[in-house]
Amino acid sequence: MDPSSATKRGKIGTNGHLVNRDIVKGNKIIIMTQVGKQMVARSSGTLENAYVKVHRCQYSYFYLLSPLRSVSIEKCKNTTVVLGPVEVSVMISGCENVTVIAPCARISVANSTLCSLYLLTPSRPIILPGCEAISLAPYNTFYPRLEEHMKRVVVPASINMWDHPLITGHEQHHGLGETAQSWYLLPPSDFFQFIIPFEMDGSTRNIPCTLPSAYKKALDSRNKEYKQWLKSVNDCTQDGEKKQAFQVLVEQKFQEWLSETGSKKEIDAIVQHVDAKFKPDSKHSQ
Repeated sequence: MDPSSATKRGKIGTNGHLVNRDIVKGNKIIIMTQVGKQMVARSSGTLENAYVKVHRCQYSYFYLLSPLRSVSIEKCKNTTVVLGPVEVSVMISGCENVTVIAPCARISVANSTLCSLYLLTPSRPIILPGCEAISLAPYNTFYPRLEEHMKRVVVPASINMWDHPLITGHEQHHGLGETAQSWYLLPPSDFFQFIIPFEMDGSTRNIPCTLPSAYKKALDSRNKEYKQWLKSVNDCTQDGEKKQAFQVLVEQKFQEWLSETGSKKEIDAIVQHVDAKFKPDSKHSQ
């Protein structure tokens, strides 16, 4: 049986309701464990200033869009974790094929393989022993309250050390696009903006940090190609029948792409959360 086809609800627990509001920092804990083939999307007062542990999760997507105290991601596989600003640290250990997108004070990764890190951090990422094929890239997303949350936990947008990892052991520095035993810098040709698919109140409209020129050029080139493609489509589909036939073809090819890449599961999960579960923190609900 394909493990990616089995849904496992997992467990999410917190002591947030027991912690005195005056001593939240360092005391509020949220644990998400054994979540499989699901999406967890939250932005709430319960998450704020919490220590979050994501443990033994597979084929899942986490959007934790609040200012956080610290985060630990342990023994996860085939999972994407998008974090709000993290005040203290993010620790990744024992993971495989995990994507982490985070603005954070510091980050370290150990005993992990095929992980992709998109970072905004004023500290050098720490690559500990036991790592293989760790991809490092600049931060690539935003959500409307991101800059407000960054100010609250003092993660600056002006300094980003994503491409200056501190390597422990005997590993040497490896350059752009050069696959190493433990880590490499993501080539600009493979760099895409990550779109957070939820509506929230807030003033942030763009990625808050300055992208390195090669990565910005890659995004600008894709945006230009997309606009040219839209213009070509509009020019070719003035006729009503041609337009309808083209729409059918695009829908067919899109569905094929979703199936081939496994993205249909993520799209279905997003639709479910947009309809019922995602609750922005504009009211700071607990």
